[in-house]
Amino acid sequence: QEIYYFSQSRKQSYFGLAWGNDKNGGYEVRNKLFKGFIGDNKGITTFNPQKGGEIAVFEGMLDFLSFLTHYKINNFQSTAIIANSSNTKNDVVIKINELNPSRVFSFHDNDSVGLEFYQYLTENILNCPIIDKSKIYVGFKDYNEFLKSK
Repeated sequence: QEIYYFSQSRKQSYFGLAWGNDKNGGYEVRNKLFKGFIGDNKGITTFNPQKGGEIAVFEGMLDFLSFLTHYKINNFQSTAIIANSSNTKNDVVIKINELNPSRVFSFHDNDSVGLEFYQYLTENILNCPIIDKSKIYVGFKDYNEFLKSK
């Protein structure tokens, strides 16, 4: 959704793309000038949480939106978890283990942080295969960069 907010320090209004995270009232916000969150806590964002199904994990929302655009998906039915930060990887693992999926698709970035994120998932997800989907956009940092190149 679009969000409008006011910066007290700069005495200026801004707007950006926003989506709620799983923490109380927190929103992740992106625009040309700002990449961060508004609210008390940074957190993961979970869409369509379903026990026992498949889960797609993305490091960032723009990567998830790029995936949906690339495959022309208008009504995503599976569970998606957006990390919103590499610092939330433990929250991602907790949510995945809570949902006990049949398999997890990891759309991590093709950089050292993304590889660490993927490795963390493979070491901490219980009883479930983790499938590396970063090969789709090999040669690019992430799904968003890949899609922008098209």
